[in-house]
Amino acid sequence: MKSIYTILLFSCMFILCLSCKEEKQTLEITAILTGFSENAEVTLIDGISSKTRVTTELKSGKFTLVDTLSKTPTSLRLLIKEKDNSTSMVSLFVGNEKITIKGDKKDFSNKLQIKGSLHQVLKSTLEQETAFLNNKYDEEIQSMIAQRQANAWNDSLQTVYWGKGGVFETIDNDILSITQKFIEKNINTHYGLKVLNSNKNNLSKLFIENQLKKLQPEFKKTEYVQVINTFLAHKPLKTNDYLYDFEAENQEGEVVQFSDHFDNKKYVLLEFSSPHCGWCKKALPEIKKLANQKSTALTIVTLNVENDKDDWIKTSKENNVNWSSLWNKKGRNSDAFTKYRVAGTPTYVLFDQEGKMIKKWTGYDQYLIKDIKEHLTS
Repeated sequence: MKSIYTILLFSCMFILCLSCKEEKQTLEITAILTGFSENAEVTLIDGISSKTRVTTELKSGKFTLVDTLSKTPTSLRLLIKEKDNSTSMVSLFVGNEKITIKGDKKDFSNKLQIKGSLHQVLKSTLEQETAFLNNKYDEEIQSMIAQRQANAWNDSLQTVYWGKGGVFETIDNDILSITQKFIEKNINTHYGLKVLNSNKNNLSKLFIENQLKKLQPEFKKTEYVQVINTFLAHKPLKTNDYLYDFEAENQEGEVVQFSDHFDNKKYVLLEFSSPHCGWCKKALPEIKKLANQKSTALTIVTLNVENDKDDWIKTSKENNVNWSSLWNKKGRNSDAFTKYRVAGTPTYVLFDQEGKMIKKWTGYDQYLIKDIKEHLTS
C-alpha cells in the first residue's frame, strides 16, 4: 500500500514539474494602460529582425499578449498604434516570463512600470543611468538643426559639434564610460553580456578580454561569448585585404562557400540583408537594376542575417531574387556577420575578381548604387 502512495506522490511531482516547465516556455504580457483610444492596435515585434510576432487590441485600457520565444532572453518591441496613426513604443529584454506593464501614454517609453523580469530590470537600470546624456544628445541635435534653419551654420560650428573632442563625441564617450561600469558590474548576466557584445566595436580588446575572464561557467558557452571570441580573433577588413570565407545554404538547399561565387572574371558584391528591414526594402529595386545592368561584370550575393529559414525562403520568392541568396542558421550570431563587422542592415562589401575588398558601405542612400558602379572599373 505504501508503494502505491509513493508512486502516486512521484507521479504528482512529475506532472507538477512538467507544468512548471511548460509555463516557463511561454511569454505572457499583461498590461493596464491609460490615455489610449479604445481598440488601439498592440503589436509585439522582434527587436532584432523587426518581424511582427503577435498582435491584439487594447480593450478598456487592457491587453494580454502570449507568445513563445525560442531563444531567451531576447530583445522585443511593444508598439501601440492608434486610429490617428500615432504610435507609442517600449523596448523589452525578456524571456518566457509573466510580465506586467502599468502606466499612462505619457509614460512611454522610460517611465512605465514593468515587472516580472530581472532581465528587464537590468535594461531599465542602464537606460536610467544614461537617460540624462541621451536627452542632452537630443537637445544638442535640436540646437544644431535650429542653427542650420537660421542659416547660422559654419565650419566652426561643424567642428564644435562633430569635430574631435566636440559636443557629440564627448557625450558618446560619457555614455560609453557609464556603459563600461555597467558591464563590469553585471557581466555575469544575460543583459550584461548582451551590452558587452553590442558595444564591442567601441571597447578596447583588453577590457573585453578582462570581462570574459570573469565569466561564470554557465555563461561561457553562450552565443554572445562565441560571437565576442570570433570578433577578437579577426581584425576588420581593410582595402585590398582578402575576403573572410564562410559557409551558408543557398536557395536550392545546397551548402556552399562564399568563395565559390568568385570566377576571377567578375566583381562580387556581398549584401547583408534582413527581410523586415525598411532600408533593405528601399534598396531592393536599385539592387535589382544593378544586377541587370552589370550582369557581365558583377555577381551579387545576399546573406540573410536572420535565423528564420522559412521567412528567408518566403521573402526571397516574394522579392523575385534571381541572384544567389544565402542563409545561416546562426543569423546575426554567424561568423560572417561578426567577421565583417556588420553594424546593421543593409551592409554592402565589394570585392575585386580575386576576392580582395574594395570598399564597404553601411546603410542605403541615393548615392550607393552610383558609388558602387564607379568602383567597377572593368
